Amino acid sequence: LRSIDIDPELTGNLLTKTSERIVKKLTLESLNNTTENIQTIPTNMHDSAMMICYRECLSNLSKFNGSEEYKILQFISNIERIGKMIDANENILHCMCTAKLDGEARRWYDDNMSLTQWEQLKFALLERFTRCDSSSKLFEQLKERKQKTDETITSYYDAIIKLCHEYDPSMSQKMIISWLENGIKDSLKIPI
Repeated sequence: LRSIDIDPELTGNLLTKTSERIVKKLTLESLNNTTENIQTIPTNMHDSAMMICYRECLSNLSKFNGSEEYKILQFISNIERIGKMIDANENILHCMCTAKLDGEARRWYDDNMSLTQWEQLKFALLERFTRCDSSSKLFEQLKERKQKTDETITSYYDAIIKLCHEYDPSMSQKMIISWLENGIKDSLKIPI
């Protein structure tokens, strides 16, 4: 058997500190290897603040274990949102994601390590961990959701927008408006 050189940081359960080191290493490599536009390590106050915010968000991001209470769509959205803070490339998003997998999701990834590109991994995670019944449940929730008598229009709006994005992240504005109009209080509807 030949000896395989495996970086010790990439084996076993990844801790937040380890994943931060890997992400920092990849970030620096991607910044140093960029030939189209030369970038430097953050030096100004704004970039430093963004890196602090990024590290804090990454360390506070819950691990995804494949259970129902933490939805895969929410997890992926959080990864991409945190990645946007530092203009992360796909390698960094991939690394951030895999570092935060745990339990069933980690076991699944260990069996699917050929997914080396972020978009491939994202698609496969969504396919594997999106519950079949969750789409129909979300649709029913959207259909049944009405503005409560003591609920502000802002609160109702936020709830509908969240449901729409969970049901279909690429839902058109026209469809979202239709769902909003569907459940708004009659007293707020303008007669046409």
